[in-house]
Amino acid sequence: MTRSFSGIGLLGLLRRLIVAALVCAAAVLAGRAGLWPALAVLLLAVLIYAVTRRKTQAALRYAAGPAVIGPDWLGLVWGAVFLALPLWTADAAPGLPPSVWLLWPMAGAGLIFLWIGWRADTFGLDPGAEGLDLRRGLGRLHLPYAEIRAHRPWRRDLPRWMRALAPLLASGRPTAAGAVMLARPRRGMMLELHDGEQVVIETDALLPGPEPLLLALTRAGVGGPPCSAARTSTPKAKETPR
Repeated sequence: MTRSFSGIGLLGLLRRLIVAALVCAAAVLAGRAGLWPALAVLLLAVLIYAVTRRKTQAALRYAAGPAVIGPDWLGLVWGAVFLALPLWTADAAPGLPPSVWLLWPMAGAGLIFLWIGWRADTFGLDPGAEGLDLRRGLGRLHLPYAEIRAHRPWRRDLPRWMRALAPLLASGRPTAAGAVMLARPRRGMMLELHDGEQVVIETDALLPGPEPLLLALTRAGVGGPPCSAARTSTPKAKETPR
């Protein structure tokens, strides 16, 4: 297994930092300078976000809308609104209002959704003849099939505080961020290596699906459940004796 640094992740972080600053500025202007200046800055943020977005050419990637754009803008709007609310009323009294101690930590929660979008945006997986080439975040990983012992389904439940957000963040499609919005567990595939290390690949909103990865692992002789069992497992109903 070979690990290396990927600069694409840094560009994604810089891009989100610039857009976040503009969206926050637009939110503050909306309460102090009026709607039109705020809309102009917001439009600039949207334009920069759209023009600088990089499309991955990997064989397996996440759907842009539900896995990247949705979480990004949920985090941007969430953080900007809670950051700006105390500043809208700051002129009414000297200093910052006491509400900053409540609202600004809530604004920080928007970073979670930006992190989800960034991770999905930098993800790319190419099953090759000798192994898997995985890009995610700031790293690149080459994983030979010979080092993979087995694969199995993976699932992780969400923290209780995320489940409490479900009524406010309802969405119609289970994705990396949609799992948070719907308070649904995250699902995917775990690759177990011979040295004991584990590599998790989430399959929610994965395009064109986990089948190419499962096929590559099967051809390489990596053991695991069949495709249907790896995707989902439905318990059989017990027969009731008459």
